[in-house]
Amino acid sequence: MHLKDAFLLDEERQVELGFELSPPLSGPWVPTSDPLVWTNADYCLKTQRRRWEGAQVLDFQLSREPAGEFVLLRFEVFCQFPSLDMITPAPRFTGYAHIKSHNPETLVSTATTKDPPYVVFGSRSGENRIALGLKDLIAGTRIYRGGSGGHMYYDSNAIRFTRPYDGVPQTLKEFSESVFLSTEAKSWFHVSRSYWDWVDAERGYVPEPTPESAKGPVWCSWLYLTDIDQKKIWESAVAAKDLGIRTVDIDAGWYCPESEGAFFDSPLTNRTFGFGRIDADQRKFPDLRGLVDRIHDELGLFVWAWATPRWAFRAVEDGPLAVDKRLLDTRILTADGKVSQFLCTRNPDARLHARQFTAHILSKYGFDGLKFDCWENAAAYLADEIEGQCVADHEHDVATTGEGTYLWAKEVAQSMKAVKPDCMVWFNNTSLKQFSNYSCSPNEVYCQPDENWRMSVLVKTFSRGIVSQLMEGSWHREEQDKHVARQLAVFMMGHVPELQVDLLDLTDSHKILVRAANAFYSEHRQELLFGAYEPFGFEHTLGGPLSTTPLHVRIDGGAKLFLWVGPVTLDPIAVASETKEIFVFNLKSQPIETLPLSLALSADWTLECLDLAYLPVSEAQLRLGEGLTLVTVGIGEGCSARLRRKSL
Repeated sequence: MHLKDAFLLDEERQVELGFELSPPLSGPWVPTSDPLVWTNADYCLKTQRRRWEGAQVLDFQLSREPAGEFVLLRFEVFCQFPSLDMITPAPRFTGYAHIKSHNPETLVSTATTKDPPYVVFGSRSGENRIALGLKDLIAGTRIYRGGSGGHMYYDSNAIRFTRPYDGVPQTLKEFSESVFLSTEAKSWFHVSRSYWDWVDAERGYVPEPTPESAKGPVWCSWLYLTDIDQKKIWESAVAAKDLGIRTVDIDAGWYCPESEGAFFDSPLTNRTFGFGRIDADQRKFPDLRGLVDRIHDELGLFVWAWATPRWAFRAVEDGPLAVDKRLLDTRILTADGKVSQFLCTRNPDARLHARQFTAHILSKYGFDGLKFDCWENAAAYLADEIEGQCVADHEHDVATTGEGTYLWAKEVAQSMKAVKPDCMVWFNNTSLKQFSNYSCSPNEVYCQPDENWRMSVLVKTFSRGIVSQLMEGSWHREEQDKHVARQLAVFMMGHVPELQVDLLDLTDSHKILVRAANAFYSEHRQELLFGAYEPFGFEHTLGGPLSTTPLHVRIDGGAKLFLWVGPVTLDPIAVASETKEIFVFNLKSQPIETLPLSLALSADWTLECLDLAYLPVSEAQLRLGEGLTLVTVGIGEGCSARLRRKSL
């Protein structure tokens, strides 16, 4: 153990606790007459073991007796295990498990401001070997991975969580935490979902209703980067309407930091030079409110906007355009190492600015929702070595950045809903999903259906209870139709579809495919969004040499069953007695000739093979018996099929 006088929390898996305290521990822990209580001089450690589904939850509570304060300098959770056939997915900064083939020895998690404090080790086939996580999503945590042979694929043999990551000692009367521990031989997907369900249950999470604007399909202007204006957005909205898209997302570029318009209802200076204050760029959008109203009234579409109420990018330190430095976290610098960038969420005036910021632009421009960017801990954008807390000369009403960010999100969401109760609120981190009604993970893979598919499964793992989206649905104008169809199927079947393509320059064939996919999604939206989502098949690939191999996915929506079929070995697919329609999407790069179905009852079925635009190209009548049946389907690459059961 890295801290002396460790306490063995779980003997079977050698899960240990270590503490660095002031006053310090005087020696090893001694059991009392109560087997759940241990003492160390004037400290008392109470423990408890309970079950959560197939996992163990190990609770502990540290106090000083007789009652008194102590300083927590550091604590650790450490777990050593045999080096087995394992691969380690590391958390992604958006709060979803991201897979790295070569994992560094240090995996950083800063909870509310970055990742969930959770790691799962799985076999090459995706079966869980050991999963470990903490309950607290607010406190900063650093995660270390132990290895036996360097940065190899399958060499993990230890995991260590240390806190506080931000280096700030805490003066406490009591310290408690819970450890999630699972060695259940299930898919990594189910174990990770179980961890997240446990966290949600512990914090009393109740999902926010998803507004209509968030159910899509969505078009986002980010393909243009910041090169947008009123004319381009209007013309794109007209094209979006024609293609079956319901929401227009105006991304970065609708305002500029050089804007001269004062923003008087902010604690920042009126002429702040940076993204920390905001009004529409009059050169690009002379009448942004008129544009939003026109999209609403004439096209019947929703409108979102990108917003960054924490970012004071390109802030200057002196002169009439200087950011009010009382609100800046001076610990964070731009690339040139000179200028502070981010507003400090531990400062109540900075959070007041964020509340006024969001209320201002929602009411002034009539947006249906805001998606927040550049709001998390700024250290996420910089080297992991950057630690410590803000040292600016301003008030701090909470001790850590995690606590400040938690309050920041809560206050921003309340401010938005006070202006527009049904607005879309999007914080790009599942740790804050209790304040969101929508979730998204950025995905920088450009028209790679297999990789998009794998990322889609990862997002679904942690977005339980909230409608999610996976960016970005992009492709080149020259992309083959079958590849576009596969890409559209990934985004339609996995999440709310969002496109980031130039709608004004689509080929005629791509337009046909987009219309068809949006029409299919709209027809089956309820089942696709809220059906039971589950990956299946042998290769639930986590990383390593097979990291780009996607698994199969099913969505059970009552009478409708949706199947994604990928390139790995396909196990028999169980079909329930209530299933009346089966939709099969071919995500392979080759045809699907047969489909192994395990049916609950005998029935007559109609098989329709569909082309890239979901139009029937052939039809056959089938009699399928109870039990395992190998059905000849012949589905081309990027195409699909529909099986409809006749009345019994």
